[in-house]
Amino acid sequence: MNHSFYLELGGNESFGYALDVWDGYSISLDMLSPGSPWTFELWRVEGRRNTWTELLQRAVIGERATLAIDGLVVLDGKVRTRSVRVSRQSAAVTISGTDLAGTAMHADANPTLSLRGVTLQTVLERLFEPIGIAIELGEGVDPSRVAPARRPPRRPTRRRSTRRGLIDRFRPKMGETIWQCGDALCRKAGYLLWTAPGSTPDRLVLRVDSPRATGTERYQFLRELLPDGTVSQRSNLLDGSETVTLDGIPTEVTVFADAPRGDQESARLARRVLNDQLTGSRFSLILPTQPKYLLSSRARSVAAAQREATRILGDANANLRAYTATVQGHGQLVDGAVVLYQPNELCRVRDDITGTDLAGLVTRVEFKGSRDQGQTTELRIVPRGAIKVDPEDAS
Repeated sequence: MNHSFYLELGGNESFGYALDVWDGYSISLDMLSPGSPWTFELWRVEGRRNTWTELLQRAVIGERATLAIDGLVVLDGKVRTRSVRVSRQSAAVTISGTDLAGTAMHADANPTLSLRGVTLQTVLERLFEPIGIAIELGEGVDPSRVAPARRPPRRPTRRRSTRRGLIDRFRPKMGETIWQCGDALCRKAGYLLWTAPGSTPDRLVLRVDSPRATGTERYQFLRELLPDGTVSQRSNLLDGSETVTLDGIPTEVTVFADAPRGDQESARLARRVLNDQLTGSRFSLILPTQPKYLLSSRARSVAAAQREATRILGDANANLRAYTATVQGHGQLVDGAVVLYQPNELCRVRDDITGTDLAGLVTRVEFKGSRDQGQTTELRIVPRGAIKVDPEDAS
């Protein structure tokens, strides 16, 4: 299937007609790694001098670039690098950058921003207002949720028997970036934050949501072997690879914390959580023990210590097992309509050559295209339920 493209550089001025001179592109949407990169290579066509001149004038550092595929905006970012290459045979401009989350990673949050008694969405809207990107809550988010408090670090010499629970107060620390503040708020509430196409097709948004663990499998990826050893015609996988690693993966996490006991006293508590993802045909029955120990400055109870241990395992297990799929085109036919690939969607992977049969979650999508290779998409898929983000706002 062929997809339509519309590229715009700067403000509301249309630059879509330049798309007929593109040579290659790469656009990423990643729910686990902010600041998704993108690249466009635009080439000079003989006899179209005005087009080349305008391209050089518009494709400048800091210019805003938006791209829609089949009418759905999948890129909204700033040009951070520009390269002009000329040879005896051709000339091309390569522009690259990150989406607007990348800008938020470099810009400090306003330390004078102080909010009380407001929802998580309101805090994020005020926080990201200088970047100019909208906030949308996913299906798994309670829109009335009050933003968790930004607690100051504990002083070990002052331990009190009574501590306030969550308070609806937020103020960035000096030197914190916009993304650091927003990401920390979402994770404390039990959510992830990433860029994604909005509910209306004309904009890219910051999506606040939980990793999907239940629901309908939206995409199907298949490499089916027939009895004679050939690949069936209904297979859609061009390339596929499965990687499983124990590097950086704890087999258990123990969190130590202090629980208030008296006016000037505290009791040391500990909570040990085993990694329940290290089972199945990919793992030996006897694995090397790789414990991780953490002294928490936030947990005040056994339950809070367990949530912190679960969060650590959830972050690590995102890299435990992953299948990388490459398919033709940028979407699949779902209920009679072509649906573009997006992160945080459930899927099924069956690869008879790698031996993979996986109920998975898409965490990363990279749209690629060139005159030679056509339009392809690379997707990173992890087992369903491998990524867990538990709230840490209860002590």
